Amino acid sequence: MALSPEARRRFLGLVLLGFAGLMLVVGITVLAPRLRGATFLVYWLGCMSLTGLAVLTALLDLWATRRRVRQAQHELLSRAIDDFSHARQRAKGRAPTSGLSKPAADASIAPVSGRKTISP
Repeated sequence: MALSPEARRRFLGLVLLGFAGLMLVVGITVLAPRLRGATFLVYWLGCMSLTGLAVLTALLDLWATRRRVRQAQHELLSRAIDDFSHARQRAKGRAPTSGLSKPAADASIAPVSGRKTISP
């Protein structure tokens, strides 16, 4: 099953945050006595790097989501304007530009004493 790009970004962010959280807990509890000097620095820089990558992934997801919403709004506005234009043209008795034409008058309908009746 293929994931959408949105789902992949969010899964990647979740994994990065999960590893950063795990590193945080393990670094504070189990590894605290062993982390000294350069190992302390490298370990916590790694944890901060994972957190930074998770934030970067979240920002990329935010950017992509905003772009997708903007495109959807633009398409919706375009469709609404087209629909309004077609309705306005129909109300004026003109055919819309989409190729639809006004129905032709039915010759079988003839006025009789002020009323329209359908002849067989």
